Amino acid sequence: MKFVCCGVAFGVLLLLISVCSALPKNVSETPDTETLDGPPFLADLRDQCRNTTGDDRTFNELKEHISTDLPKCFMAHVNMEQLKTDTTKLEEKEKQKLFEKICEQINESVTCLTPVKAKLENCLDEEDVKIMEQVVATIPEALNMACTNSG
Repeated sequence: MKFVCCGVAFGVLLLLISVCSALPKNVSETPDTETLDGPPFLADLRDQCRNTTGDDRTFNELKEHISTDLPKCFMAHVNMEQLKTDTTKLEEKEKQKLFEKICEQINESVTCLTPVKAKLENCLDEEDVKIMEQVVATIPEALNMACTNSG
């Protein structure tokens, strides 16, 4: 059960990151949260940020960071060409070396989530912050599990 919860939490975090990355930059100009493209939880997050902070600035900063700085940080840590390698054509030793390199890089890239977490905390109540911290704390463990035995 722990693995399933870990996977779900990790998936939600990745979904949030990928969806926010794809959002148009002018979402703050749309007055109605129903017109916000993407999953309903983004509109909920925007509303929660607005209710907590009094405006859309924090949500927009979070969205901007996720769509620009987060991918740059990730790419600074992870060799994207290595991620594109067709592992079916590699010998087992080569595959193992590649996975070790990629996994090490991805583990280093987890530091890229620190600013996202800090910005998100401004929108959350104390209980939600604790939940977020627990989810983020599971990411290294989930990555280690995914990287075991060459993926």
